[in-house]
Amino acid sequence: MEIGARQLEAVFRDYFVVNRGAPCYGITAAYAIGDPSTINLRVTFMAGKTNCCVEPGCHFGRDWTRLRMLADQHGLTLPKPLTIRFHGIVEPDVKLTSLGKQGDGGTSEGYEYYEEFAEGA
Repeated sequence: MEIGARQLEAVFRDYFVVNRGAPCYGITAAYAIGDPSTINLRVTFMAGKTNCCVEPGCHFGRDWTRLRMLADQHGLTLPKPLTIRFHGIVEPDVKLTSLGKQGDGGTSEGYEYYEEFAEGA
């Protein structure tokens, strides 16, 4: 694991913990090779766990101020502006409680997606 990766992952675990009853995520995070202003964030929505949806904008929320505050608490200084490359992995049978790409709740099918969030955009 690269230097700072554990701290970076801890920042995102803390960031996501307030989301609608603290759903359970698998999280990995690392600075992009050759571009420290970009973080590659992989979020796994885990089978059998309950989430409102699996939409990246709902779960990430783009609260850059809070993200930076949490980074400071973990001894990290994030570059500005920051880009997050969000790789969502939806395992089969994630329990959903609201509308979204999955429809009217129920359980998910497994799939993956990518979305990029740029600070200031």
